[in-house]
Amino acid sequence: WRLGELATVHGFEPDEDECAALNAKASDLERFYPVALGERDGTATLHLSSEEGAASLLPLLHPSDPRISHYPLVAASKDAGSVTVPMNTYQTWANTHGLVRGADVCKLDTQGYELYVLQGMGEHLRDVLAIECEMLFTPMYEQQPMFSDIDEHLRAHGLHLWRLDHLVHYTEVHSPLLRRQSTAVYNNVRTHSPAGGGRLFWGDATYFRDPHTIPMTSQDAGRRLLTLAALFDGAGETDGALASLEHLLSSPSGALGWGSLCIPEEEA
Repeated sequence: WRLGELATVHGFEPDEDECAALNAKASDLERFYPVALGERDGTATLHLSSEEGAASLLPLLHPSDPRISHYPLVAASKDAGSVTVPMNTYQTWANTHGLVRGADVCKLDTQGYELYVLQGMGEHLRDVLAIECEMLFTPMYEQQPMFSDIDEHLRAHGLHLWRLDHLVHYTEVHSPLLRRQSTAVYNNVRTHSPAGGGRLFWGDATYFRDPHTIPMTSQDAGRRLLTLAALFDGAGETDGALASLEHLLSSPSGALGWGSLCIPEEEA
């Protein structure tokens, strides 16, 4: 969202009333469509949940399922009925709306259905420069692909894991105490933060296309690298943004007549 008016946003919300509400408060650069994205065209069953934001095209595991029954906060989600919704692949939707190339960046939060959405993108996934995707490490839905399945698919299409954030853990017995420390290292700069316990269930993964893998021989290399630089910067990844620009400027075919690149001293 830090890109502001540089981006046009297309969103998908299969609930017609909710989609209408989103469009009613959308900016001129945002539009939402009352359709679910998936791996095929037709209709699908949207399974509703007692927990807000937990509706999915996959049914919830039953609270007695041994994979979740020991975790009260997870098992508390109950089935709340279902509705039939229209479904398209992204590829079909893009063709219908005249989008020749794929999206530059995608954000996926489809409660376990992320891999099927990505499969429905087909060759359009090759155009994507960055993805923010909710991932599950422990099952919460029936027939749900795990982090490893999605990671393999994205890597096969040239996207690389850059960051894991918002990691959500659940415990069998609740404790508000943070008894340990979590360590993260950034280029040998070691950081520590208070951390609790519990099993890792889900989190957000950010993927980027490596700027060094974008061939300068392609017709739109300049646009892709500039866009990638903006996406890196929007995500707070200054290093990736600079790498994208340096790759562009280092190639005679991609220099576009620029003689130098001015970088603020504090960012150098």
